[in-house]
Amino acid sequence: MPDDADRYGHHRARWRYRLRMKAPGTRSHRKRPHVAYVVLSHRLTDQVTRLCEAIHRSSPLASVLVHHDARRVAPPVSLGSWMHVNVHRQSADWGSWDLAAETLRALDLAKRVTHADLLVLISGQDYPTRHLPTWEREFWLAGGGWQGEARTLTYRPRWGRASGIGDDDLTRYVYLWWPAPRSHVLLRSGSSVAGFVRRNLFRIGHWAEPIIDVRVVSRGRGLHLGVRNPFPPFRGQLKCVKGAQWLAVDSTMFDFVRRTHCSSPWLRWCYKHSIIPDESYIQSILASRRAPLGPPLTYFEWSTTDDHPVTLTTEAIQEIRSSGSPFCRKVAPGVSDALMDALDRQITTSTT
Repeated sequence: MPDDADRYGHHRARWRYRLRMKAPGTRSHRKRPHVAYVVLSHRLTDQVTRLCEAIHRSSPLASVLVHHDARRVAPPVSLGSWMHVNVHRQSADWGSWDLAAETLRALDLAKRVTHADLLVLISGQDYPTRHLPTWEREFWLAGGGWQGEARTLTYRPRWGRASGIGDDDLTRYVYLWWPAPRSHVLLRSGSSVAGFVRRNLFRIGHWAEPIIDVRVVSRGRGLHLGVRNPFPPFRGQLKCVKGAQWLAVDSTMFDFVRRTHCSSPWLRWCYKHSIIPDESYIQSILASRRAPLGPPLTYFEWSTTDDHPVTLTTEAIQEIRSSGSPFCRKVAPGVSDALMDALDRQITTSTT
């Protein structure tokens, strides 16, 4: 990383926003921080390009970094010096540790390339809902830290037929999980043998939940078998929390995440053998230092039937506007075109 002299020499224009210290020992605030929007993408290249253009129109002083999984679809083309495209081909499937690791790598790369004060992590199917400079100032003048979701998980499993007490999502992170051999074949096969194995695996997992468990990561790597971790990493200030993957974090808090990540091999190993770590790993580290600012970074509607975010249309525009979130998801070409057109008019003209 360049030293301060190099950083200031290359980015003098950004520092015209710096204010003097309000009082000795207090934090120095700018009217606006330098912001880097980090977009994780793996498909819908045209939609990602439209997202980047919308961000740039609303916040032209911000940088955008697209971190693209190019295993299936080619990356978008950079639209200017404000837009950086980084390509990887890691197996960052949904619900995997690889996705959490690539998320950290993308944030770290954005900080090193842009020297941003504020990093904003969104998906390729997000879209701005507010005038972004207004939101950026609100975040910065509120004291920074991070914005996202952090719900503390508590759960007590029970033996036998009775279900446990609390939110069993905690077992994602206090059990050690491994994908079952040939799990996709086992889940999809219509044979009587496969059906017998499936039924009994889930029956055993339910009855013996205090020590073992069975889960299916439907959009990820299939059937997983778990064993309760006798030494979970959550102690002291570090509690297990769950929240959406999408968040905003200032550079000081991100440095804290990076130091914790590098100095905590047991924490990394436990999360490597967890399920959907991208909804807990970074969030738990951040929440151990400071509660998040609200509201959530991204507004979404969840379909319990499909176990997936609903694709938004203009019918949701009032809920989107009243949420206060600077982004919404998910949007898709065709279905969400009218909504994105309406939001385009709002994010470039509104100042409230």
